[in-house]
Amino acid sequence: MQVYGVVGVDTHRDTLAAAAVSALGAVLAHTDATTDQRGYRDLLAFARKNIPGDRCWALEGTRSYGAGLAVFLDVAGERVVEVCRPKLPPQVEAARPTRSMPCAPPVRPWPLKI
Repeated sequence: MQVYGVVGVDTHRDTLAAAAVSALGAVLAHTDATTDQRGYRDLLAFARKNIPGDRCWALEGTRSYGAGLAVFLDVAGERVVEVCRPKLPPQVEAARPTRSMPCAPPVRPWPLKI
């Protein structure tokens, strides 16, 4: 299915940074939200305002900081995909104190609507 845009979300412990991007790649708007139900509702309203048609959400960290938002969006009937962090050059990756886990599809512990 074709989408009119994508909402990309960078997830953190206390905040979510989101950008609405058109199908042509133009940044339409950006916002920040809290990682609670109110912040999730604010992000959904932001997406509906900036990409009123079919859209997709690209979330980083659906198994950690983005898990709550992923569940919220799925229940709201939104399309969600996990995005991976870009691979760093070996010398940069070796200098990092921790290794990130490989990207995986979102965990769906909730019932799926069929």
